[in-house]
Amino acid sequence: MSRWLLHGIVWTAMLIIFVTLIQLDASWADCEEVIWFGIYLSFFIEICSCVKKPFFVFSFAFFSLGLLLDILDSYFASSFPIINVLDTPIKHIGLILICYCLLRIAKSRLSKIEQLRVEIERRITLEKDLRFLAYHDELTGLFNRRAFFEHFEQQHFDQAYLYYFDLNNFKNANDKYGHHIGDELLATFSHSLSRLYPNDKAYRLGGDEFVLICSELIDDIELFKQQLDQPLVKYMVSVSVGMQCLKSGDDPDHALHLADQKMYIDKEANRSRFIVNMFDFQP
Repeated sequence: MSRWLLHGIVWTAMLIIFVTLIQLDASWADCEEVIWFGIYLSFFIEICSCVKKPFFVFSFAFFSLGLLLDILDSYFASSFPIINVLDTPIKHIGLILICYCLLRIAKSRLSKIEQLRVEIERRITLEKDLRFLAYHDELTGLFNRRAFFEHFEQQHFDQAYLYYFDLNNFKNANDKYGHHIGDELLATFSHSLSRLYPNDKAYRLGGDEFVLICSELIDDIELFKQQLDQPLVKYMVSVSVGMQCLKSGDDPDHALHLADQKMYIDKEANRSRFIVNMFDFQP
């Protein structure tokens, strides 16, 4: 049955009762109680359509019964004195039950809101973690190849320098000492790179190839290489580097290619020099 039909039935009945009371010369207080009872019944109909809680519906119905008895006690109190005894307690009990139901509903909503908040925070954290993994190398924590190309396209270089690094003899050290040592070497080199140039962006392109974009030229490249070599030399690993100046509009692949060529020139020069210089380092 439509709630609008129920509203119509309620107010038709209230109108009939109201007219009857007027004909019986009832007091205005009695007529007013009928009007308020009709309002409560309409509200009760709306509540039932919105709140699908049987106990809440029962509580409101219990409260409405108290209101009805409060109206009837003026006419039937002499015949049924129990009505005058029960009307007020039933109203109060019904009101207490309504408040209790509202409290339970409020707690349930607050619990769901808290669950949603926790879920939203979990999703935000997950999105941050996924974004971090998408743009960072899992082993070293440096930016990865994808991040390099995106950052390169977004930057406008007035004056910058791209340094391309390769670890000499890394494959042999990885095969000889094990992959865990290979991972340690990559992580150690990454830490050294970030420690020496914390304000510049370092990237691991893959394998043992790394890139550093500096805003300033490294004055003493040989000293820089020695600082990078020092924690690696005990495994017979050293660093080769090639540098390429950057300017706005440069193609990242072309810049990498030029730096890579210069790095291989340094690698060839490093083959003979490393065997001599390694004895100057203290492992």
